[in-house]
Amino acid sequence: ESHDYTAKAGVLATGIVGWPEGKSREELWNAAEAAENRCDAVVAREVRLALPNDLPFEIIVELVRNHAIMLAEEFCVAVDHAMHAPSAEGDERNCHAHILLTARPVDPKTGEFARLKDRRWNFGQNQQTVALIRQMWEEYYNSVARKYGKEEIDCRSYSAQGIDKIPGKHMGKNRTAMIRKGFKFVVLLYS
Repeated sequence: ESHDYTAKAGVLATGIVGWPEGKSREELWNAAEAAENRCDAVVAREVRLALPNDLPFEIIVELVRNHAIMLAEEFCVAVDHAMHAPSAEGDERNCHAHILLTARPVDPKTGEFARLKDRRWNFGQNQQTVALIRQMWEEYYNSVARKYGKEEIDCRSYSAQGIDKIPGKHMGKNRTAMIRKGFKFVVLLYS
């Protein structure tokens, strides 16, 4: 299966870290696919970041790139990152980034993938790994936010923070678009 994202609108900045200089994104993902033997193998893991809308653009790009570098170093993987503008119909504050980590460690000089995957992603340890990534983002983002006098973030749940509030549920782009067009949804609760 082949994908062509060259005409994708709304991409503000992209980059790759932990991958040999001069090698392309296409070479990265083709090599990541080739490193897998199974047809149901995990080739990449995705991290999505909600980005602040009140910092200068250059600082936000630096935030995403530096977080990608930290992830590449922590997991010894190649990291492909892309920063996206909000969609035309969406909330203008919804600037976000998609960060893809290769599932296997890779040598950043040669581009050769390791034979074994990082065990921190195995079932049972996955939640701790996700918590680690969230904590890394929180600490790094807050260090930058303090410099600019911006509000800090907390990656813990409301209950862990002692806040008596029900978290919102992400509805997805299709349901959000329908609500904007005037559709109403009723939630039925069964006991």
